[in-house]
Formats: sequence, C-alpha cells, structure tokens
Amino acid sequence: MIVCGHYGCGGVRAAWEAKPLGLIDNWLRHVQDVSARHLDELHALKDGSLQLDRLCELNVIEQAVHVCRTTIVQDAWHRVGR
Repeated sequence: MIVCGHYGCGGVRAAWEAKPLGLIDNWLRHVQDVSARHLDELHALKDGSLQLDRLCELNVIEQAVHVCRTTIVQDAWHRVGR
C-alpha cells in the first residue's frame, strides 16, 4: 500500500479546479470528494496556493486513514496486540 502526495501537485490542482483531463479523472474523483468534505476549511483560506497545499495535506491524511482501515493493516495490528 502506498500513500503519496506532494505540494504543487497538478492532479490536486485539476481536481480543485474541476478541470476534466480524461482517464485520470477517475483517480482525481477521490481528491474532489476530499475537497467537498472540507470545503469550508479550504474556502476560509483566501490564498489559492494555501488552499491547494491544504488540499494536498487533507488528501494524504485521507489516504492514510484508508490504509489503516484495510484488513491487512487491521490484522497486523491485531497480531501485535493493538
């Protein structure tokens, strides 16, 4: 499992701006969902670059949460007594 993200991500920018790019739109759908869940927080940041940076961070947090919920991670934690 991989959690990835970086500042200055063109995909996050495209998702935030709702620009259709083709096949990659399927991957960006998740980023758009993250932005929708945190829209008030993102709009409170008046600077566009701060909004994009925060969306990158929120997206990585959501990915990490999803990894933690997988049966593989849950089973591993159970084996070590978590």
